[in-house]
Amino acid sequence: MLGFVLARVMYLHPPTMLEGVAPGEAFWVRSGIYKVAMLGHLAAVLPAGFLAVFQFVPIIRYKAIIIHRLAGYISLLLLFVSTAFAFILMRRTMGGDISIQAGVVFLGALTLVSVTIAWFNIKKLQIDQHRKWMLRTWFYASSIITLRIVMIITAQIISAIGQYHTVSYIFTVSEC
Repeated sequence: MLGFVLARVMYLHPPTMLEGVAPGEAFWVRSGIYKVAMLGHLAAVLPAGFLAVFQFVPIIRYKAIIIHRLAGYISLLLLFVSTAFAFILMRRTMGGDISIQAGVVFLGALTLVSVTIAWFNIKKLQIDQHRKWMLRTWFYASSIITLRIVMIITAQIISAIGQYHTVSYIFTVSEC
């Protein structure tokens, strides 16, 4: 995860970010709310992911408990902010297909629920449960690393086959 975070820091620079996003996303993240959401998501999730790596280093947890606690609160806040921006972006992410939106909602909700349970556990001084839920939280949050690899490979295969078509349409309340 540390390598992924460090490799993505360059995307905080908007022109570099536009070169690295999927072709359909580049149109949307050039301006407006989606540009703010993309930069906000990256500006929150990258430091959160960086801090999370060191949260699991035993010497920091045991010998520098104040640093662990402070980094934990910062990481938790950044994770909530990042997920909020991800929810804004989901309409345009990877084409905005309903399956992508459902995946973002599911993964975001799973991450937020698990980090909330972890927070409640530490407040009750249930350290073992807190550790388990934090591991789950960062497993869910970092699953995007594996997912991106799978999406790149899948896109290459589908492009090579050339026979895949999809229609994306979101119904509004007045149309139902």
